[in-house]
Amino acid sequence: GFMTLDLMMNYPDYFVAGVAIAEAKLDAFITDDQINVLKDQALFFIYSENDPVVVPANYEIPTIERLRTAGAVNLMVSSPDHVVDTSGLYTDVDGNPYPYNDHWSWIYFDNNESVDDVTGQDSWSWIAEQLN
Repeated sequence: GFMTLDLMMNYPDYFVAGVAIAEAKLDAFITDDQINVLKDQALFFIYSENDPVVVPANYEIPTIERLRTAGAVNLMVSSPDHVVDTSGLYTDVDGNPYPYNDHWSWIYFDNNESVDDVTGQDSWSWIAEQLN
């Protein structure tokens, strides 16, 4: 996640899209000029609301708000509350889906279960659309 935004800021004409999973670039270190570069790019943020490692209130949430305020043209966000096993293979002692560390939001991306909070579009289909 940290490298995704840096690469998109520094090479805006090189990448078709960026997927920032548990994006770990502190918003305080992203300048307004960098937001203006990012707002014109296709970005899909994926993070858990309860990430204990990369706390969204310091990282993704303020950056996403700044991007929206700047008029981001193609911004998707998938922010589930928690990260749990969705395969049905792993459960806790009560039979509920096994709760993973909430930093592990890439599990949803890897399983194509990251969907935009507003449109419901999945990340992999979105990526494919950016290639056209």
